[in-house]
Amino acid sequence: MSIEAQIQTIQATGYTRSEAQFLRVVALHGGYFVRRQFLCAANCPRGKRAQEFIEELIAHGHASREAYREDRHIFQLRSKVIYEAVGEENSRNRREHQPATIRLRLMGLDFVLEHPEHEFLATQNEKLAYFFEERHVDPRSFPARMFRTSDVLNTRYFPEGFPQFFPERNRQLPSFVYVDDHQLTLDAFRSYLQNYSSLFQSLGIVGLVFATTSPDRFTIAQKTLDRFCSRLRERGEMGVDLERLLVHFPHRLLYEKRATQGLGTAEITALQRDLHDLAGPHIDRLYETWKYAGADGLRTDFATRADLGKVPHIDFKSSILKYDYDLFGTLDAAS
Repeated sequence: MSIEAQIQTIQATGYTRSEAQFLRVVALHGGYFVRRQFLCAANCPRGKRAQEFIEELIAHGHASREAYREDRHIFQLRSKVIYEAVGEENSRNRREHQPATIRLRLMGLDFVLEHPEHEFLATQNEKLAYFFEERHVDPRSFPARMFRTSDVLNTRYFPEGFPQFFPERNRQLPSFVYVDDHQLTLDAFRSYLQNYSSLFQSLGIVGLVFATTSPDRFTIAQKTLDRFCSRLRERGEMGVDLERLLVHFPHRLLYEKRATQGLGTAEITALQRDLHDLAGPHIDRLYETWKYAGADGLRTDFATRADLGKVPHIDFKSSILKYDYDLFGTLDAAS
């Protein structure tokens, strides 16, 4: 369904065009919003119009409202009708989330609203279509998380849900947004880089925006990124030796099963070294291949993954968000 068709479908539920445009963006980018975000998107002053819009949302059961610290309200789109209009009727945005997650989603929405010139990849299906079908990236390079629903194991790709976009509609330069929670250490950013390293290596050139409320955090993040790229460069220079993996993986399996009693001293020493040297998402994926497909499957997979060890060119920029996101104190349910 086209963007225009999505907007018109939301309008048919009783909203103006500008309101429908805003609801579409919220549904696709996190599911939460605050009043000032609507005022900015609709370009209207605080007052009657915004209040009527919010009252209509609540009255129709399309959104819920919670009052947090200093009586600041946060709204969540909950109605399946709105999500069906944008083709995401089973969106996880309809679920309840922890305050830390809500804060990140509000920050991500601000970035999206401040950059209407960008073309965003808003859904998992859009991202898979681009990276797999258009760019031909192996799906095993995608960051993913496994979860179980009704005893069925499913894979959710790009699980953090941060914005992805094409600057100036340039589809050859995908750009990723990391939304920085200043209440956490930058270990979270380091983990993000690890999770995305294989995808970045496969793409070769990417943009990365560090969205934060603090310029000082960006300075530290730049150092974190530099160290990350240095490690990738060192691995590339060292190379990943297939024969070394074929020796290491059986020993790693014994280590995980706590069954290394039969290994000699030299093998234990090599195992400890390799557990340190042979680490990261790309090695873990090769390890999973070896466990399920054996040595022959690993050889085949290894031959097709020529991107291992490459250092991607990352165009790293900051986006300083000017708003206060410290909204959460004692929860007071408003509706």
